[in-house]
Amino acid sequence: ALRAQLVSDRWLAELAERCGLAPLLRIGPVAAGDRAGRATLLAECCEALIGAIYESWGGADGGLGAVHIWLDPHWRRDGAELLADPHLHNWKSALQEWSQARGLGLPHYSCEQVSKVHADPRRFHCQVQVDGRDCGAGWGPSRRSAEQEAARMALAQLAPRPAPGP
Repeated sequence: ALRAQLVSDRWLAELAERCGLAPLLRIGPVAAGDRAGRATLLAECCEALIGAIYESWGGADGGLGAVHIWLDPHWRRDGAELLADPHLHNWKSALQEWSQARGLGLPHYSCEQVSKVHADPRRFHCQVQVDGRDCGAGWGPSRRSAEQEAARMALAQLAPRPAPGP
């Protein structure tokens, strides 16, 4: 799960933002208004930068070392954060582990496409059931994001985290 998180488009897009790549991109007005599309462009930009570092340092003859020099600090920081909370950004996995640990079986998701408009933040609506009971619902621009939101809401109801201390 850690490796998957550290090479995901979401992580690459966040890295591009952190490294200040976003202002360097010339994005048209349609893409600028499309949050998911913008994230994809940022992830691809970050991948291109990694490829450029690799190639400019000699490809297989030294480029990998240069890529590690640049990526390692980010991987270490974000890896430590993910190891501290393995389900960070993956609510479906967290809900599945929670429900199975209690003998409740797998969560069941039912989703429907409500809007045909691409990038509509309320395009998909999903509900999740655990042990036959409705326990969370969510909206999202994609089926996957709506399922993640439904799982997040279910966990908030079923397994609330204690508030942080002062």
